[in-house]
Amino acid sequence: MSKRKISCSSCRSKKLKCDGGNPCERFGRPPKNAVVNKFILARPDNARCREFIFEHVSNLSPTRYLKDNKSQGLDYYLTYIYNQYFFPEGSKFAKLLNSSTSPQERPMRSKTILKKTHRQVDLQIDDLAQYFSWMSADVSAIMAQRLSRLRLSYYNCIEFVATALNSDPSTSFFEPPSSALVLSNPLNSLPPHQALRLIDYFFHIHPYSIMINKTMLLQAYWTDTADPILLSVIYGTTLFLSPILEGKQLLLWRKENLNNRNPFLDYAHVLLSKASAEATLSRYQAVVLLGLFEVTFGYAKKGTSLFALSYMIAEKLGLFNNSLPSGLTPVEKELLLITFWAAFQCTVRGCIELAHIPRIALGHQLHPYPPMNVRESLSYQLDTQNGNTRAFRHYDYIVETFYVQSVIAKTCCMIIFTLPHEADNESVEQEIQHILNNLYGFIQRKQQQMSKLQTFTLELFHYFFAITLLFLKRTLGSKHFKIQQPPSSLPRLDLSDPENVRYIYQALPNAMTIINKTNDFLNSNSASLYQPGLLPRALMLSTLDAASIILMNHYTLEPTPIVRQYIETVDVILSRRDTWKTSDISEVAKLEIQTFLQNHMPQSDSSSIGSPSMDMMSSLIPFDLFDPAILWMNPVDLLQDNTFDITSCLDSSALTTATIDTNWLNGKFDLNSNFMQ
Repeated sequence: MSKRKISCSSCRSKKLKCDGGNPCERFGRPPKNAVVNKFILARPDNARCREFIFEHVSNLSPTRYLKDNKSQGLDYYLTYIYNQYFFPEGSKFAKLLNSSTSPQERPMRSKTILKKTHRQVDLQIDDLAQYFSWMSADVSAIMAQRLSRLRLSYYNCIEFVATALNSDPSTSFFEPPSSALVLSNPLNSLPPHQALRLIDYFFHIHPYSIMINKTMLLQAYWTDTADPILLSVIYGTTLFLSPILEGKQLLLWRKENLNNRNPFLDYAHVLLSKASAEATLSRYQAVVLLGLFEVTFGYAKKGTSLFALSYMIAEKLGLFNNSLPSGLTPVEKELLLITFWAAFQCTVRGCIELAHIPRIALGHQLHPYPPMNVRESLSYQLDTQNGNTRAFRHYDYIVETFYVQSVIAKTCCMIIFTLPHEADNESVEQEIQHILNNLYGFIQRKQQQMSKLQTFTLELFHYFFAITLLFLKRTLGSKHFKIQQPPSSLPRLDLSDPENVRYIYQALPNAMTIINKTNDFLNSNSASLYQPGLLPRALMLSTLDAASIILMNHYTLEPTPIVRQYIETVDVILSRRDTWKTSDISEVAKLEIQTFLQNHMPQSDSSSIGSPSMDMMSSLIPFDLFDPAILWMNPVDLLQDNTFDITSCLDSSALTTATIDTNWLNGKFDLNSNFMQ
């Protein structure tokens, strides 16, 4: 199909046929011997550019309104949501925060455990490219803290959401706006060249810029059809994050950030108070983008209310029943899906911490995952075709880690749905194991399409949960279990408990496998393709920490050379300076391992220990069971074994029972129908 010719303004005014050349053959064609400055000739005509974009702007989708009531604006819904959850003191979140933790257990700053000491750490970030990778590790770690009784050396639960909500001084969603702010309208006072510069910076530094298509945004800007709320949010968040361009660090979940707000952020709230309740893609993007900013850098209560509103808009847009508005292009549908996953990931993280599980919002919407990479992204292809290449330094990495975090968030969501609710679940262990089986199969099927880093990250996540969630808290068997039980410092595993010993032997193959995979990946060419800061170091450290705990407990029970060799391998990995830019992040786990090795020197004479099973090949689970496909696709039915015999743990028949077939939540949620999309 030939490219459409555009008539010049002179031919249009005289109603003559134009050849579409630059310059036109009929008007303005210079003589053959004329010298034309090619830079001046290539300079675009702003008026003609605006006219061209206006003629080619895509048709707008039909407008939908929340509850089909045009008389009620967004202020009605936001005020109602805010008051329902946060005001007055007897609201739902106030009761939840007061009942979940005691005043002494509500940290105003994040804390990390060092050996026998507590050190306060100010969370700072200087490179937003690692944002999704870090959040994936965070949601994995807090899940383990909430559900597992395995005591990790590295991670202590950080109450981000509780801290942010408690430090939010707001008492209503809409504060009285400044009259000067309303009269000045910062959008109108911003010159075009500064507006375009802010838009460029937005796509340069903001990780959630993947929600927006740059070509469509510029088109809407030049035709004055852009949603003013979306523009205000883009300008405001970009200005707030701009210190990163100067090498400065940003503080997360800190009350001091409220003093650094700019007029665009405040004006976005003014526009929300005056906006109609129409449900459009741009309005959905603006609400989610502002909510993501507020829960991290601003008013957490308002951000949470914006998330609740976003699910109402998504439902009205037909995202939950596949009735999307007619006229949406494939690119717009992709952006709608990415926006949903951005809100979903943050919602799952907050739900795990606060145990406020909106099952209707999270449990009944089955959606495909976002694009796996830039090759599958229609939005990226559209920008590339129009010359609007993304200036983000590691944009392909951002897209890949966003996909990985979506898989991790959905897996965590499915796991928390297995917890007792209203009626007893007969086997929480079996249902969690079934989810991990499906995750392992998903990784195997997608590894040819995913990058090596994506595959490695998901394998880390799988083995981390396979180890930690073997040691589920015993209160999980009761329907009165509360996920928000304070994750106080857990005691070490009682090695005199037969159940703990059985789980240690069962987790040993997974611990060894993930150590081998980590060592192989770091020594491969795949790891050299990424900067050390782009490796999933936090998740890698948590997984190695969990694996080393299993190995050290197994060595305490039965000291064998091969187990000690694996413990030393973990120490070597944690000591690699090319992987850990600073020693602080790995120092805690490394110190724990080195202390253990010093206190448990190898025996010169194995017979002095007095154990009848000190032979290396007979004391461990057979090596043919190290294949995760054998171990996880034929899991142990722990509930059928009421007695403990250590020889049964070493027998391969104990690991080859029939595949578990569970009825997922009485048929209300089909795991196999959606998880492997």
